Amino acid sequence: MLSRREFLTVGAAAGASMLLKPASALAAQGSRRFHCCLASKVIAARPELLDIVRDAGVTELWLASYFFGHWYEKPEDLKPVIAMVEAKGLGWNIINVPLGHPGDALGDATGATPVAPPTRWRMAERPDGTKYSGTSLHPPATQENVDAIRQIRALKPGTIFLDDDFRLAQGPGV
Repeated sequence: MLSRREFLTVGAAAGASMLLKPASALAAQGSRRFHCCLASKVIAARPELLDIVRDAGVTELWLASYFFGHWYEKPEDLKPVIAMVEAKGLGWNIINVPLGHPGDALGDATGATPVAPPTRWRMAERPDGTKYSGTSLHPPATQENVDAIRQIRALKPGTIFLDDDFRLAQGPGV
């Protein structure tokens, strides 16, 4: 099992990996770059969208994968979509939500996307011991996230973005 410190180290390393591109490579791309986030199911159903976004000047797509203990899209299911994206000359990246955005922050009107972490994960806990919506950095959440990142990294995305706010605030204005 990974300690919280080790989990945060892995997350920081994943985020820092985008700094590995030489500054000259970023400068060569011009002052503006356009990205677009599309669900892989939408791309598979409407592949013409790739031409539309590319012709609009988009160079990078963001695909969702692992959301707080649930596979939104498994790596093996992303492979055909990634091939379609690359065939159009577009780059691609992955968005992960490692610990959660409690409530329906993802806006899935179908109800198909889980809106809470698995019950095997510990809820966030205040210093006084009361629990609140959010995830605690303890096993098995830490190890499951590391395992997910390793599986996704094997796909060789440009960047893996860990979109999380750790739910440090417990209410409006807090």
